[in-house]
Amino acid sequence: MHEPKVTLALAAAVAAFGAVAPTEADLVRYTFSFEAAAGSLDDVDFTDAAASFTLLAELEDIQPGSPRGFNVTPRSGYVTLDDASFEMESAFVDDSAVWTYSDPTDGLVIGFGLYQPFENLTLGHYDGPIGWNLATPFSGPAVAGDDVLRDIVDDGILIDGGAFRISGYGSTAIEVVLVPAPGVIAMLASSVVVRRRSSRRRD
Repeated sequence: MHEPKVTLALAAAVAAFGAVAPTEADLVRYTFSFEAAAGSLDDVDFTDAAASFTLLAELEDIQPGSPRGFNVTPRSGYVTLDDASFEMESAFVDDSAVWTYSDPTDGLVIGFGLYQPFENLTLGHYDGPIGWNLATPFSGPAVAGDDVLRDIVDDGILIDGGAFRISGYGSTAIEVVLVPAPGVIAMLASSVVVRRRSSRRRD
């Protein structure tokens, strides 16, 4: 498997940096996680794994969508399987969207899928606030017993050189966080580089 990408290193650095106020951020990160997951990566099967896929979008791209909902087209994405990460194909990301729908009867529904051809790769009811707008931090599990898997079972998420598919899981949840503006990310990246260099000198 590939080594984790720099994206994950920066994500960890951002998490260590602390909470980010909306006025300090212009990016939002959506992570759909699956515990005890089964599926395949590049046609190699896996079971009982910690798997997830993550999408990064700009706050300014979030728009009103279906009635009582919102949608956003992400700018980049990656999938993770245990400790390894893999970038999504850029064309796949460009054709995708995260979207919401909510009302008192259905509660909060969150989906991820493609525009052309239209596909719901995942779709589920989550334990979250009605009217959630995709732009504020939120984390919560899928409603117990709700199967969020749709076309991700067969078509999967396209990554460089293959596809990532989920066919089953023990539990699933979503985590949404605001991340620092690019200037702060550059500062964190510079800090990581400096620390690595200092560590090498000590070695």
